[in-house]
Amino acid sequence: MVARRSASGAHALAEGVLDAISANLDALRDRTTLASLQKATRLLSRGRRIYVLGSRSSYPIAYHFFYVASFGGAPVVLVDGPGGIGIDALRGAGASDVMFAVSVAPYTRATVEAVAHGATRRVGVVALTDSPLSPLAARARAVLTVPTATPSFFHSMAAAFALAETLAALIVAERGQQAVDATRRADQELRSLYAYLDANRGARKRARVAKGKP
Repeated sequence: MVARRSASGAHALAEGVLDAISANLDALRDRTTLASLQKATRLLSRGRRIYVLGSRSSYPIAYHFFYVASFGGAPVVLVDGPGGIGIDALRGAGASDVMFAVSVAPYTRATVEAVAHGATRRVGVVALTDSPLSPLAARARAVLTVPTATPSFFHSMAAAFALAETLAALIVAERGQQAVDATRRADQELRSLYAYLDANRGARKRARVAKGKP
């Protein structure tokens, strides 16, 4: 990458990275990927709980999937790692539960071991990974593969983000009116907590101050 920048310049290197990302995203439109998405959606939608996990560069993808799906009321559980007890979230997991696991090469040991642990408990695993030969794929009932190629020094996770967002949208849509109600409740509660910047509220406050009102 350094040699390419020296030879062609930063502009050409940036174009190369963006072209690779675009090609990776375009590859997700093929029929095989769309069919795998439908299979993964059906499996995850039937779960009593959806355990979500990913480590290192895959963690933001797992978290984003969890965050989006939770807004629609999906029964998602983030298998996180504060204090080194992330795997503890899988206590009590069984055949009525499912798991969404994310990892690409070089595969994270903790994620591979958690998937293996879940599979021994008959948890239905959906793997988002970079190859059908991935160690996650070997334990999964549904596999979503994404390209990670890039001229940068680090593998690209853009396609994995896109597929995880799409999967979350499909799962929420499967929930029908339940998802509509859950999304409305979440939005109302967050607004009551002033989680979002409300321009109108700020304007009203400034108008009251200008008039000498508290």
